[in-house]
Amino acid sequence: FAEGVPTAYSRPGKALAGWARWVQEGYPQSHVTRMLRERWIAVESDGVDTHEIVSAFLRARIYRGIERYAPRLQEWSATAEVYSEWEEEQGGRASPDRKTRAWNAAARAVRRLVDVTPAPGVPVGEVLDSAERFLQTVPRCVGMLDEYARVRLTDEIRNMRALAEKLPSELFDPWDWLRELPSRARVLGEAPRPGRAHCAPFASGGHSSRPVTLIVGLDDSRFPGPLVQDPLLL
Repeated sequence: FAEGVPTAYSRPGKALAGWARWVQEGYPQSHVTRMLRERWIAVESDGVDTHEIVSAFLRARIYRGIERYAPRLQEWSATAEVYSEWEEEQGGRASPDRKTRAWNAAARAVRRLVDVTPAPGVPVGEVLDSAERFLQTVPRCVGMLDEYARVRLTDEIRNMRALAEKLPSELFDPWDWLRELPSRARVLGEAPRPGRAHCAPFASGGHSSRPVTLIVGLDDSRFPGPLVQDPLLL
């Protein structure tokens, strides 16, 4: 691909856009649940499955609002240990501490997300600084695409950080910008390589030195269309 791959296809890109949407829409628990379920954010699983971690997080009943996360996580962690001990006494199907480990794994990941989130109404520069910390600590990175995407997104945020201070606050919403950034920033762009198909935009596709060019979407039976006689020649 000449233009590369949008970072929106990477885990850091999905996590960044999801984080911005979570903030803009009032910190709903459902958005964090999706980030956990899709494994966009890093979780120290401690030997438990993703669906167990998600199920444990749903028991916290946070619903919405950044102010509810810290107290509910604290209360929920204490309740998890008591519930696990009770379930063990009742001969539950789960191993003695499996549910507690699932609860603790979810709590660690969610606390990390909450801790890096700036308070409402902070200056643009602080939001972008928080976004940079978010990329370094929260997303799950597996493979080359994720690593390149994290670096590219971090560079874009740093560049905007230098410009944002000069922009009027009413003309620039950092959360809108962060939400859209992964769709614009691209990585892993390549030049034409021997023995491989090369995909490029229409404007630059003819400069690949290839003997054959395929234009996706054109129907040779309909384009350029039937010949039309010039009425001046009749």
